[in-house]
Amino acid sequence: MLLTPEKIKQAIKDAHKRNPGKILPAMEIYLAIAQAQYNEDMKEVNHESDL
Repeated sequence: MLLTPEKIKQAIKDAHKRNPGKILPAMEIYLAIAQAQYNEDMKEVNHESDL
């Protein structure tokens, strides 16, 4: 399942919380979104395997 815009915004906010006061490089933002997508995919896989 693809991330919703709200979940993408949350991933970026979480990345900023880890580095307060810094301007994040595009790569860090990309990695935060990629990690959020991975986490969402793993939740889906784990849920399907529980069925």
